[in-house]
Amino acid sequence: MNRQRLSSRNLTNSWQESIAVKITSVVLYTVLLVAIVAAAAVLWNADKQLEREFADRADHLVYQLSAGVAEGDRTSPDAMAKAAERQLKEYGFSAAEIFWDGKKVRVGDPGEGSVAIVRPIPAAPGAVVTLYHPPIAEVVKSRRNTVLLVASIIALLFGLFLTTVILKFITVPIAALVKVTRAATDGDLTARADAGRQDEFGVLARFFNATLSHIQKRDQELEQHRMHLEETVAQRTIEIVNTN
Repeated sequence: MNRQRLSSRNLTNSWQESIAVKITSVVLYTVLLVAIVAAAAVLWNADKQLEREFADRADHLVYQLSAGVAEGDRTSPDAMAKAAERQLKEYGFSAAEIFWDGKKVRVGDPGEGSVAIVRPIPAAPGAVVTLYHPPIAEVVKSRRNTVLLVASIIALLFGLFLTTVILKFITVPIAALVKVTRAATDGDLTARADAGRQDEFGVLARFFNATLSHIQKRDQELEQHRMHLEETVAQRTIEIVNTN
């Protein structure tokens, strides 16, 4: 119990004290919000979009079947059904039913609740193909889960990348400056920050080093002045003693 309280306290202190943690948290929440909004935008009116997509796929499939009939490759319901079966998965349909010359041939399994799209085959007079696809609600649900999963993965990867960048370009330089500041506070005026960076932290480090150099120089001057005063006092004391 005490360990849990201590861990919670450490997390709270880390949040309150670390600028990098605050920046990372804000950006991560923003990225997550943007990902959710983007996913919602992609899925907006998804049911109507899917209906149009399936209708376009059905037209394309019927065109290919009709072209095969016109070329003489598919002259029977069975041949046409086999040709449709090879393309069902590609177009997202679960089953197809061909009705031609009084004969009905079905390939695939429509499944419960499937939606049917009926199209005539122009090159085969009287021929009709019925294409079945899963319910729109199920497809929308599957697509929504996929979009949310992809968006979450992208947000997570971007968050990890952003965290790495913040640690490298913000946390590490700040930690280095804090270390030098503590050393100077403890009396080590020879401590210096890394001034080789060309960003704002480099500028700050150079100003900080210049300040320490100035303080160190003043301390040296004061020490020399103190030693000089001690020597002067000692000499005057000797002179007074000799006089007496």
